[in-house]
Amino acid sequence: DEVTVTGWIHTDGRVTGLAVEHGSGKTAVDRAAIGAINGSAPYEPFPYGIAVDQVKVRFTFGSVAPAPGAGASAPVH
Repeated sequence: DEVTVTGWIHTDGRVTGLAVEHGSGKTAVDRAAIGAINGSAPYEPFPYGIAVDQVKVRFTFGSVAPAPGAGASAPVH
């Protein structure tokens, strides 16, 4: 499952205008992606001298396959 969210980060680190650009097909996954972005806000303010008020950003969240050999292991006795 992969979801792409777009939005704006402002000079003070605020995030606005989040929208699902490409949904995963699962509402809960899409909402969790937006929640992760909002939960990490506010972000660091822009460095002094940056001459823009905001930047458009794109966040992509996807499933990560476990590494070979990773997974359930036998209990240690």
